[in-house]
Parts: sequence; structure tokens; C-alpha cells
Amino acid sequence: MRKFIFLLLLCWGLSAQAATQVSFAWDAAATATSYIVYCGNTSGNYGAGVNVGNVLVYTMLLASGKNYYCAASAVNANGEGVKSAEAVFHIKPEKVIIRRGP
Repeated sequence: MRKFIFLLLLCWGLSAQAATQVSFAWDAAATATSYIVYCGNTSGNYGAGVNVGNVLVYTMLLASGKNYYCAASAVNANGEGVKSAEAVFHIKPEKVIIRRGP
């Protein structure tokens, strides 16, 4: 019984910190020199953007059990353009299944 409780606590601790890797991609802007990716937990309300350089795909780790709303904008010599349409990531919590041994 003591081993079972320890295993349960260990698995619970791991699942609480679990993250899911997702990739956010967009189409190239003709004059872009870099792109900024914005993400937040409510629609249209983003945190500070991350300049990801001149790439068209950005891979990130998002915590399980939450929704994320992301947008990207292009940057060139004239400054930052408007944000893209919003992409929504629904990250489902991971299930931990514990089976009793024989």
C-alpha cells in the first residue's frame, strides 16, 4: 500500500507540470525581416510578444489543461505590422492511469 501511494503522488506531480509541444505557423510577408509571436490565455489579450526571427514556424511548450490564443505579426524596416488572425490551442490535461499489479 505504501508503494502505491508513493507512485500515485509521483505521477500526480509529473502530470501537474506536464507541457505539450505545439507549432504555430504562418504565411510569409513579402518584406518581413522577422516575426513576433503573441500568446495569452484569453482571446485578444496577449502577453509581451517574442521576436522569433525570420522563420515561418515557431515551436513552444504550453502547459496542459489550458487554452492559449496566439497571433503573429511581421516586422520590417518600417516597424511592426498588424497581428494575424488568432489561432487557438486547446491543451488537454494528460491522463495518468494507475493499474494495480497482481
